[in-house]
Amino acid sequence: MGTKVTNGTVVGKIRLDLRHKNTPFDMKAFYEFMHDWLLEEGFHDDFGSDKFMEKYYWQQTTERGKNIWFWWRTYAGEEKTNSSYFEYHIDMDFQILGMQDVEVVIKDKKVKLNKAEIIITLRGYMVFDPEGLLKKHPIIKTMYHIFPRFWLHKEIDMHKNAARKALYDYYAALKKYLEQYNFGDKFSNFHPAMGIGH
Repeated sequence: MGTKVTNGTVVGKIRLDLRHKNTPFDMKAFYEFMHDWLLEEGFHDDFGSDKFMEKYYWQQTTERGKNIWFWWRTYAGEEKTNSSYFEYHIDMDFQILGMQDVEVVIKDKKVKLNKAEIIITLRGYMVFDPEGLLKKHPIIKTMYHIFPRFWLHKEIDMHKNAARKALYDYYAALKKYLEQYNFGDKFSNFHPAMGIGH
């Protein structure tokens, strides 16, 4: 069970990368937004909480600012999938490079924000039979290698697509929060991060 897959079969693994640079943002508010989104969508750590989502953290101070790396590992189990045979996973590797404090004027008020290059790698996937229950079943275990393809392929596809949708929704939420733009978009030099001046 949980964020470390020891049993079961990983299905439909995808990776999405997000990069943000130059536009000021509020790092503390962004961190809270990422964390709260996962909890609200039913993603948590191995113990059903948020205490151990962060599997790695490292920080370094340089002349250019702070460099920070952290990894989150989360999953949503039966409470989201309505089945003990499926889990949805979202793993995140986060890099902050050269983070500095900056002051920005928003609606005639000075606001303290952060400026940095952010690189986020998201991986999402579904795990079929995470507890290995079907592998232990007295009848199914003898034909486990063909059982899912013939009897559960519709359910597996449905849950694979739901796990992918969760990842794409998270990616879209992060991108919107950081207010990313395509090169063809017209925008002023600064748009405040969500939660500031809204």
